[in-house]
Amino acid sequence: MIVIDATDAIIGRLGTYVAKKVIENESVVIVNAEKAVFSGTAEYVTGIYFRRRQMTDKANPDHGAKWPRRPDILLKRIIRGMLPKRNTRMKAALGNLRIYMGKPVDIKETAEPFRDLGKDRARTCVSLEVVCERLGWKAPKAA
Repeated sequence: MIVIDATDAIIGRLGTYVAKKVIENESVVIVNAEKAVFSGTAEYVTGIYFRRRQMTDKANPDHGAKWPRRPDILLKRIIRGMLPKRNTRMKAALGNLRIYMGKPVDIKETAEPFRDLGKDRARTCVSLEVVCERLGWKAPKAA
């Protein structure tokens, strides 16, 4: 089992790495999903996902694509888009993937930070948590 800490990891690069590993039938756990980042300004990235959430089917608006607001589910949806489409390989690969916000207590192994940052960290970045809050996700209150 591979445990990855998504803190400051660029979502596209993290997603491609994870998609490749789960297709190879390896178990992958991502912790701190809300701390992963998109390249770009908050307005630009939020606009992209806001428009995706507004897309509906003309005949029946309830049949449009569903895009989540919660960070861990949105990250899973992004990674799902990088997998083979709608077949048994996709279902098997998604069964090998677990994504958590924060660090759950039942994960005993230490999480290795994802360090495929390259030169892109000099760019403007926005965290997945900020994008989801702008889309309407209400972060749980800390006790």
